[in-house]
Amino acid sequence: MKFSQTHKRSFQIDSWFGTYAKGPQGAYPNSKHKLTRPWSQHPYAHGAVRLASQMLGALPFRIVMEDKSFMKELKEAKSMEELNLAEEKLTRAKKHSVKSTRELDVPLIRLTDHPFAQLFSKVNPLMASSELWTAIVSHMIIEGNAMLIFVGRNGRLLPNEVPTEIFVKSFHSFKYELDDETGLVKKWLYKAKRKTNLKGGAKIDYETVEYEPHEICHLRIYNPDNEFWGGSPLQSAFDKMEQDLEADAWNKGWFKNGAEPGVVLTTESDDLDPDDAKGILQMWESRHNGSEARNRTAVLTHGLKVDRSPITHKDMEFSTLMEANRDAICAALLVHKAALGVTDSLNKATIEEANRMVWRNLLLPM
Repeated sequence: MKFSQTHKRSFQIDSWFGTYAKGPQGAYPNSKHKLTRPWSQHPYAHGAVRLASQMLGALPFRIVMEDKSFMKELKEAKSMEELNLAEEKLTRAKKHSVKSTRELDVPLIRLTDHPFAQLFSKVNPLMASSELWTAIVSHMIIEGNAMLIFVGRNGRLLPNEVPTEIFVKSFHSFKYELDDETGLVKKWLYKAKRKTNLKGGAKIDYETVEYEPHEICHLRIYNPDNEFWGGSPLQSAFDKMEQDLEADAWNKGWFKNGAEPGVVLTTESDDLDPDDAKGILQMWESRHNGSEARNRTAVLTHGLKVDRSPITHKDMEFSTLMEANRDAICAALLVHKAALGVTDSLNKATIEEANRMVWRNLLLPM
């Protein structure tokens, strides 16, 4: 069945992606404090993502197969004694087999020499096995998507070949082409960065690399607003995080401006032309801006008077707002604030329950 053009277009609404802030539109459009990198710009987003990714990355990862030899003994048992013995062997084998969160009918055997086991033990020259899962979870939470590029023995991965290396990339550098018949991806286009060393310095340019569907694995968090790309949980807390950036910038400006409110210089004189006013302003800012310049003596001309702003720094305290935003960010990520070390009364039970909530609510479903 052919996909309709309307349905096809709904898959194609995103191509080359820009910054994280490209998601929600209209949030602080004139602000210089744009939220583009939650990982490095917001401490609670950073802490929650790092906590979750490292918790999953720290787990041992095993390649296993089901051992069905015990099922043969059960089927071929000719007496009750043989059946009981076979069941006892099966129970003992399941008890000592590789552990799994699922209830299995047969025991699991760990495969150490399988090509996939070797792949996940040596992911790529720059990444260890634990870092693979850390990277995947980080991309999934921050962007809602994680793109895995599989590499073969001779570079490009051949059909039915077991990969020898895996590279984790951001979905921002990918776009796709769909098959008109099936609606599935027929080609991935990757915007690869190329660095060329020149005499005057390094030059960065981009090259589009085409990949076949079997060379790419697209992992995503389901997004009801987009049929193809996943959605980041942090998107719902976008405004909260950007408010925190604005509050931090306001407080930082307060300290840089002398750790006290700004002032207004007034005069009733008519002989203060714009050039004089500009010079006086520059002199004032050079002498009285900065926390070190507090209480310096000022000499004013042209009948100038100092009128202090009635706004005090106490009016600009954002602690209550930032605490509410922190709780909203933790709620979006399904991470209890105690897991990040934020507790009114720190105790072992609170921390253990907070860590269980991270596993139960965020990591296990993912």
